[in-house]
Amino acid sequence: MTRGTEHASVVTSLGDELGLLRAHGRISQQFADWHRRLIGCLHSITAEIPKCASLCEELKTINYELPPEIEHGIPPELPDDLIMAQASRVYFRNQCDRAAELIRTLLLSLRAE
Repeated sequence: MTRGTEHASVVTSLGDELGLLRAHGRISQQFADWHRRLIGCLHSITAEIPKCASLCEELKTINYELPPEIEHGIPPELPDDLIMAQASRVYFRNQCDRAAELIRTLLLSLRAE
């Protein structure tokens, strides 16, 4: 089994878990644990398979929390607590979708190793 195949196995598992976490629609302790494992895996891949480094870096930079500038754009007459909760869920899911797409691309690169 090549290093690429070994990493692909771990990344596949992490990708599958992301689908479940995405469904919850928020950052949780389970998500934080998943993210910690993802980052560790990405560091390992970057060190061992340099051609995957840019994909790994892009995955590492995804911010799953709603940027504060969005909150400041909510008109004062609207109920910001409801809007922020919904916006946060949508933003989180969109970022998870972006991560899933990058994970699929990373898997293609790893399997080609």
